[in-house]
Amino acid sequence: MPDMNYDRRIPRALRTALDGTLQPLVERRNENPALIDLQHRRDTKDAAHSWVSLYVGLSTVLDVHARDTDKSGETADFWLATHATYRANSGFEAEWSQPMSSSRLSDQWKDVDRYLDRVTLAVKKQFTEQEGLVHAAMCSSKPESYRAIDREAAPAFRNDATKSRLIEQIGKPILEAVAADDCKEDWWPSIRFASSPKRFGTSPDILAIDKAGRLLVIEAKPSRATDGITWGPAQLRFYADLWAALLASNPSVKDNIASMLETRVSLGLASPGQSTLAKPLRIVPILAIGAGRASRTAIKRAAMVQEAIDAGAKNASPVAKPSSGFWIHRVNLRWCWPDARTDPPRRARDRWKLRRARSILRRTAAP
Repeated sequence: MPDMNYDRRIPRALRTALDGTLQPLVERRNENPALIDLQHRRDTKDAAHSWVSLYVGLSTVLDVHARDTDKSGETADFWLATHATYRANSGFEAEWSQPMSSSRLSDQWKDVDRYLDRVTLAVKKQFTEQEGLVHAAMCSSKPESYRAIDREAAPAFRNDATKSRLIEQIGKPILEAVAADDCKEDWWPSIRFASSPKRFGTSPDILAIDKAGRLLVIEAKPSRATDGITWGPAQLRFYADLWAALLASNPSVKDNIASMLETRVSLGLASPGQSTLAKPLRIVPILAIGAGRASRTAIKRAAMVQEAIDAGAKNASPVAKPSSGFWIHRVNLRWCWPDARTDPPRRARDRWKLRRARSILRRTAAP
């Protein structure tokens, strides 16, 4: 068994349901992709268990679970789940949590639809504004130069010890590079967070593939999140190196990604196009900044953090090497993505000093 894996393909029974009983979920998402998203998931410890999650902004309002009832994956039992808050306040029926057949679920769906109407309005604004809108917009099928594969795209690890070891192995050089920089200003991450050091998670906000077959690891930040934007390059470097290590050690993940994306296309959740990663592999870290004007200070600080990482965290992996540097993308919530540049900035601080337009992919008008 490899140290890491990533497989969120869904079995046949759940896939069939998405064309039938669960088609209203797909339609609901496609009617309002600026706010709603639908993602498929798979249990890393139980291959017979999979589910789809309906998001409203950052909040998951419904999980539809399926468990195969035969080895062929043709039939399954279904059940629904949601957060306790929505269960209590939005009319979620307790019986939906019990396993049921596809036909029984179909009989219940009118009531489920009414629940979804209510819960969509009940989601707090903190989940549907700022970062929540960025996630939904970037996972919509509207952008033409890239297609989202997944959100909260965390690899599965062999065990907790392996996970801790890999986080330490990949993250330590990044943290050391930031700490070694001679910047003494109070905002510098190793100074500002000295009493509570930054830690790396394993889930980039969005995983995508562009027209050239490059893997995009994307971290979304609200435009006013100065600390988040400043630390963004370190997060992105970690995610890029983590995914480089995953793809180098487990080549089957490339096929899993292609299959997942093809499923999204077939459901109308993504537009047709490139679905396989190019050779040689290129990983592009992208800091996606939401609507509103990010401060020049935040962008400049991010550039300085990136330069410190480039100078100190030498990347030994030839696969991960292209991830050095990062791009800043100003997200247009009308779903427009400027054409990707050929190469990331070579020296972020110098490019900032020369011309701000060269370190920012500017917002453009939607067609």
